[in-house]
Amino acid sequence: MRNALVVLAAVTLLQGLAFAFPGPDSIGIYASETDAVTTTSTTGPFEAVTLYLLITNPTFEGVSGWQCMIEYELISGTNNMTGVSWALTAGAAGATNVYDDPYFEVGLGAGTAALREVAGVVKIATMTGYVMAPTDRIALSINGLPGSNSQPQDAEGNPTHNLGNPVYVHPDNPGVVQALQPNTGGAWESLPQADQSQNHDTWAGNVCFIINPDAEVIVENEESTWSTVKTLFR
Repeated sequence: MRNALVVLAAVTLLQGLAFAFPGPDSIGIYASETDAVTTTSTTGPFEAVTLYLLITNPTFEGVSGWQCMIEYELISGTNNMTGVSWALTAGAAGATNVYDDPYFEVGLGAGTAALREVAGVVKIATMTGYVMAPTDRIALSINGLPGSNSQPQDAEGNPTHNLGNPVYVHPDNPGVVQALQPNTGGAWESLPQADQSQNHDTWAGNVCFIINPDAEVIVENEESTWSTVKTLFR
């Protein structure tokens, strides 16, 4: 009976490791399309990493366009990400970026051409890149597009944010633009204290994802995983 209770408690604990997506009107980089996972680790040389750029819990029911800038910074190690490519999620009329990534001003089209949210999530792009070694710790941040002319407005036409923040466009009314809040919860806290205190001008305060954080535990086999869980209940 005691063992059964331990198993039940362990399963409940592991289920609790899945995090809900933030909102309203949040934008983030995630390792999963279904859970708010904001870190990942590599285990070998020149390993591919696939990440997802998601708008979560949008106020509008979809997206007909969006703007942001993605930045990558090597925190420690030797090499930054390489071979980075972005695949835009296309609507019925496709998807067009005015700029070259990682600068994005993407048009999709309104109405039937717009992307619609599913269970509070709109996947707007997928990124693939390569990490040279597990010792390379890399921060990804989301910022506003420099020089953006889009000024989000509320229903009365009042500005809702400062120029240059990430934004998305109403799926049925291209004249209505909404500010997006980068999801910085979780990724920053995964860094060692020494790295949190460093002055990284390009991403400080806007970190949305960390590759190879020191706090990440690489699981080698099922037995070691279960042993770790059991120690929590002794």
